[in-house]
Amino acid sequence: MQTTAFRIELTPEESVITGQMTFDQAEFQRDHDWYVQNADLAYKLCASLVGRGGIPDHRLRYFSDPGYNQGGRGKSRQPGYERNGTLGEDIFRHPNFLKHLRYFIFGTELLKFTLWFLIFAFAVVHHLCQFHFCSLHFVLHGFGLLH
Repeated sequence: MQTTAFRIELTPEESVITGQMTFDQAEFQRDHDWYVQNADLAYKLCASLVGRGGIPDHRLRYFSDPGYNQGGRGKSRQPGYERNGTLGEDIFRHPNFLKHLRYFIFGTELLKFTLWFLIFAFAVVHHLCQFHFCSLHFVLHGFGLLH
């Protein structure tokens, strides 16, 4: 589930690219042509975002700062790519980088189950405190769980 609550601002060209590509490796697993096309789109999108400084610093640090990689033994996420021979901007094309690019653009991804659990807990508290149902409806709609 990709919400727009934490989505960064994209240029019109970046929005078009985002709509043309996938962030899910499973979608091109058996289609090499689609993989190559998606890798080119991911590269173009990431290069544009980095070039204009469009990615918030804390999201970039999630990838490049060892302090943001608990359990990384003093290393950031970036050296994993470099250790396997993927260097520099070629990292943007790597299929495993898609999860990081998705995070750069959309922010954190809470699982639907987690959201439903939080909403359920919120509903219980509201019921116990005799709050109005409209507040729960607002929360469900805000997370994109009601259409």
